[in-house]
Amino acid sequence: MEERLIPEYSDRSDENGFEFVFFCTTCWAQYPSVRTPWTGGADEAAREQAHAQALQEAIDAVQPLFKRCERCNKVACVDDFPPQDTWCKECVEWQPVLRGDEEEKYKDTKEYHDEEPDIPFVMKSMFCPHCDAKIPHGVMLCPFCGKRVDLVESKHCKACNTEVREGLAFCPVCGAFIS
Repeated sequence: MEERLIPEYSDRSDENGFEFVFFCTTCWAQYPSVRTPWTGGADEAAREQAHAQALQEAIDAVQPLFKRCERCNKVACVDDFPPQDTWCKECVEWQPVLRGDEEEKYKDTKEYHDEEPDIPFVMKSMFCPHCDAKIPHGVMLCPFCGKRVDLVESKHCKACNTEVREGLAFCPVCGAFIS
């Protein structure tokens, strides 16, 4: 049986119908579902059942658009996978480091010694201070709650200058204590 993937999504349902927007957490592409109208009136039990059914149908509809990375286990859109690969683009870019036998070869390269490698995009994400959702670094509005996030002061790690989410005691990149 093929695995059923459930990508990140935002529920945009209202009293008139059900609608969902699915997100790729790598490239942040949005995949809206077809709106399912609700005509059942005020019966809450029937509405909850119809909502669950509409969500299942929307998830079924986006299944061909998403894959799970065999290395990091992240669900991402198929555009974020190189052709015929089971690793997402982020993991493929890091494969000299991540695929063990290649690590020694990578350490001998000029790139390893001369340049500080980029932090993978997943580490460049930030969290919405209002709804705590993981969002792309540098956005002005949260794609989940719609509130402005650029007005909130952010903290940076003094050791590596990584933007750090409020409330963390240690930097998620270098492990330094956040004062």
